[in-house]
Amino acid sequence: MATLFRKNLNFKSYMLAYWLQTLISTVVGLILFVHIFYSETGDLPNKITNWKYIVAVIFLSNLLAYIFKIFTNYLDRFYSWKNNVTL
Repeated sequence: MATLFRKNLNFKSYMLAYWLQTLISTVVGLILFVHIFYSETGDLPNKITNWKYIVAVIFLSNLLAYIFKIFTNYLDRFYSWKNNVTL
């Protein structure tokens, strides 16, 4: 798994990292949606009546994960984390 975070990825590793990011962000988004919905209404969301919210949560969670990945790649160009880590 350490090879997934390097700059020079082959296509298979890149696609694995992309699909893993999509899966994790979708699951986290849906868990967060269910938690917030249950906190406000006291019922679990019904997938038939709340399908618009579920689609929006899936889209927004994946969009935010992709934007976060672009932002971290942008920061990696200016700041070398491997050379300048101080704890």
